[in-house]
Amino acid sequence: MLKRKLAFVLALMLLLMIPLSQCQASIPLKKFYRVLNQDLQLNEDSKGQWQKLSGDKMKVRFSVQNPPKSEKTVQAFELIVYATDIWGDRIWGDYTVYDWTTKRKIAPGKYGYSDYVTLPDYSDVDTLHVAVQKYLYADGEVVEFDEEELEYWTWTVE
Repeated sequence: MLKRKLAFVLALMLLLMIPLSQCQASIPLKKFYRVLNQDLQLNEDSKGQWQKLSGDKMKVRFSVQNPPKSEKTVQAFELIVYATDIWGDRIWGDYTVYDWTTKRKIAPGKYGYSDYVTLPDYSDVDTLHVAVQKYLYADGEVVEFDEEELEYWTWTVE
């Protein structure tokens, strides 16, 4: 996967005749690549919903978009989330995250909500950080991101 990304970026740079140093300084390559590939994603129009539960818990869900140019229907997806407090420190430790799979068909160009997941420590949570970890197309193709490829979106909890 990394070789394909590198080949794509190099071909794009040659096509546009942009020096490598200028690309590294001015183009967020990961975002550019993901948008061109039309990955299932959280974006500016995505919504987060949460509700306080008893016992200092909360339930949350988030919407994702299957971009119009993807040309395939998503059958299931997995989100990953961690939380930070008012100071920006991770609440559940540096390596603790919650992930959950939602089985929901999302056609190209459409949005779909994840299932709800219950999280602890509601009173400590200031910000939720959420990313699409992997997803499954209806034709059986699986797209999965390595940890360094995850693109987190944030929501402030009030």
